[in-house]
Amino acid sequence: MICSIRAYTTIKELLEIKEQWNKLVHSKSQNPYCLYGFIEQFFASAIKSDEKPLIIVGFCGEKIVGIAPLAICSRMGIFRVAGFLTGRDFDPDFIVEEEYRDVFLHKIVDFIFKEAGCNLIDFSMPSETESLKVLKRTSTELGTYYLPTPAEGHSVLPVEGTWSEFEKRRGKNFRKFFKSIGRKMELLGPWKILSSTGNNSPVAVYKDILEIEQSSWKQNYRAQKGLENDEGLLALLTGAANTSREPGFSWQVDFLEIEGKKIAYLFWFEYKGTVFLCKTSFNNEYRKLSPGVYINNVVVREAFSSTSAKQIDFMTNLQFHFRWNPKIVSRTRIIISKSPIPVAILKASQSWYVLPIRRKIGRITNRILSFSFL
Repeated sequence: MICSIRAYTTIKELLEIKEQWNKLVHSKSQNPYCLYGFIEQFFASAIKSDEKPLIIVGFCGEKIVGIAPLAICSRMGIFRVAGFLTGRDFDPDFIVEEEYRDVFLHKIVDFIFKEAGCNLIDFSMPSETESLKVLKRTSTELGTYYLPTPAEGHSVLPVEGTWSEFEKRRGKNFRKFFKSIGRKMELLGPWKILSSTGNNSPVAVYKDILEIEQSSWKQNYRAQKGLENDEGLLALLTGAANTSREPGFSWQVDFLEIEGKKIAYLFWFEYKGTVFLCKTSFNNEYRKLSPGVYINNVVVREAFSSTSAKQIDFMTNLQFHFRWNPKIVSRTRIIISKSPIPVAILKASQSWYVLPIRRKIGRITNRILSFSFL
């Protein structure tokens, strides 16, 4: 089996393989964040964060058979670490034709240590991916040290039945909660839901989103970090706009407006039957109305009315997601190291600190969810 790899470190180089790139993603992945329009934005964001993008592409002849969007960074002044270009919440993975997976991943790990000069690999990916098994075998073959650890999962809600049937399954308190919010909003004046789609200018949409973000609870956090705006949000919106012509992909931003003022938004898109709830926030002055939860429920309801949506991916695992009773899909973090020391340190941390706290959080969460009013 012939498979060679090439490393790309500039956007200009990647542009030459854009068409083949998207063709492979469409055929082998369910993840829209792997499409070129998003990768281009993640690439630029990595550079701003003092990381070095490293895109490894596998070829059989001149045909692309594998893609690994990676980035290299320094930690603690002693580790040169290779990880995925995108964060954990974007469910990164290797995009590869199955017959080439073993040889492609083997070449990647070997390249990272020998050619890229890294001494540590830190990958977080979906727990069900075949890549985890291959990476473990590869680590054994190369004589490196391998450690898998649990990573935070994400909430996924299957779209089953009609919205009315779903509301009945959730119980009367579920409907009562959202009707109560509607009545409270009516007391403040006329309110409505507005939608901006891929046909709208992303610049105008971003302006409306920014007004909400600057009035949200997140703004205090950003001020503490010396950040003026959420640059990641603009990158995602730009990525969606640049991907809007790809088959099977669509994006939308829904706004909750009261008396002509937009107070909450949810930026989401759909790809191959999955609705991804990408970014959401609300004006903190209206927090007692639960506007963020309300606008999320609007989109969840819309997904149940769709003929194409099969599931809703909240992308994270936040407390308010449990109102819809989603399942939690696990992720796994793996460390591959040339030295046993980083693995030994992480093993000790996992045993003495992480797992006991994780178990305690799980017990508390189960008790909370057993309350009848939720």
